Amino acid sequence: MNYFSDNTAILFFSRTPKSESAVRIVHENRSKNRQVVGLLIESIKTKLISTGLPVYQYDESKQIGNNFSERLTNSIDDLFLKGYENVITVGSDSPELLNLDFSLVKSELEKGNAVLGPTQRGGTYLIAVPFKFWKKNEFSEIPWNTSRVFEALKDLYPDCIVKSELTEIHTYTDIIDLIKTGFENNLVLQLKRLLNPDYFQTYHTAYTPSENLFVFSERGPPQSASLHF
Repeated sequence: MNYFSDNTAILFFSRTPKSESAVRIVHENRSKNRQVVGLLIESIKTKLISTGLPVYQYDESKQIGNNFSERLTNSIDDLFLKGYENVITVGSDSPELLNLDFSLVKSELEKGNAVLGPTQRGGTYLIAVPFKFWKKNEFSEIPWNTSRVFEALKDLYPDCIVKSELTEIHTYTDIIDLIKTGFENNLVLQLKRLLNPDYFQTYHTAYTPSENLFVFSERGPPQSASLHF
């Protein structure tokens, strides 16, 4: 039973910066790679906390399951088991996520709508689901870490609200492509400063699917504008 003041929780499904930088190679320079990955994770975490909604980070120490599908599914299910009626799930792949209005996502959830956000690779940066639409078994069968994730989720939630497509960052080229669009926020500006003067280089880093987008957390009650580890 949910005794919390808010019936919507945010699941931040992301490795810790140290762990993520070991598997996500965005920059060939190890030090810069750690800084880029750390910026993504910490900036998005700060954004989530600023929403005032209860935020739970499920990193590699709290995820339960033998594969990505099980770990993500169990993480979302755990928040529903806590009594939340709506769960908003995000990862740390997209700098543009800082511009997302989470109050609008929450509003759609409270109307009974699922909300999805696609990425340029066919993945998703946002999965927001009301408990009444939660289908644990079907959700676990989504072809995670493929280019068919978003379409499979749309099939599972055919009447969902679809947000604008955002860029997910897995390679150095992804960052350059985002910069070239002219999009800017504080995170992108920090990335430009970090990579300057080499961010106009054209070398490419091989793409390796990440499990960053999407396990049990501590059981203490959530506080507004705080992160639960």
